[in-house]
Amino acid sequence: MATDLLLSERQVSLLDELTSSVNSGLQEVADAEKGSFEAFHKHWQSVRHRHLQQEASKRRGRWQWICQVQEICNSACEELDTVLGQLKELDRQRCEVLRKTTALHKECEQMVQDQERLAAEAEALAERLDYFDRVADVACMLDHQSANGLLATGTSTSSSGSDLATVLDQIDGSLSFLELHPDFCP
Repeated sequence: MATDLLLSERQVSLLDELTSSVNSGLQEVADAEKGSFEAFHKHWQSVRHRHLQQEASKRRGRWQWICQVQEICNSACEELDTVLGQLKELDRQRCEVLRKTTALHKECEQMVQDQERLAAEAEALAERLDYFDRVADVACMLDHQSANGLLATGTSTSSSGSDLATVLDQIDGSLSFLELHPDFCP
């Protein structure tokens, strides 16, 4: 009460008003600080949420890229396996063609050798048969000569004589051949 006497009512009311103003100002400052802290926290939470979403999006993007690269690698491996299979088949076919070509080449060589051997045998046989053909010519000529009576008289024209000499030479050659090749006649 001693303080009441010293201060007038008007002063007390002003002091009360000042106290209430200060208290309300402090309350407003506290409320303002509380509101700004809440606003900061809310803003920080939204920034943090956006940052986490961006990080998750980057991770998903990396994983999507890795999955796409894996798909590309898998398809490349499948294509490579297909191409390798086709190359193996092509190599198998090439080996088959090579084998057939080699076999045909050997058969052709054998056929050429057989043909040459047969041609030589045919030529030898033709030469041997020529002796027999000449025998028929000689017999025909001797018959012709004896029919004309030229052998008996010993007179012949020069053309007939040269033909007869040729035939006799062939007979002599045939006899010489037969003497040299006794296995020719059975």
